[in-house]
Amino acid sequence: ARQREQEIVEQMKKQKNGDVGQTAEYQRKWQEEKCRADDLGRKLKQCEEKYREEIQAIADSMELLKLESKIGAKKSVRMVAELKKGLQESETSKELLKVKMAQLRI
Repeated sequence: ARQREQEIVEQMKKQKNGDVGQTAEYQRKWQEEKCRADDLGRKLKQCEEKYREEIQAIADSMELLKLESKIGAKKSVRMVAELKKGLQESETSKELLKVKMAQLRI
């Protein structure tokens, strides 16, 4: 019976030492995974910041294009108005010329 108790105590000691070893191994692996996760988190934040800046630059350039487009449209409208005015003046001049020619014939 004494020997059996001794065997059980030895077995429990081995198991305890094994558990301690497993716990240390688990903690080491956990620490490695935590470091890896922290690195990935930092890289993710860097990428998010980079893409946020790129997206903002694209949005800014799109806003500039919209403004340039509006300015261009206003210039185009102004040019069309000037062309219409010039055409009307040309028609008026043509009519005046016809009237003067008719007067000279008389």
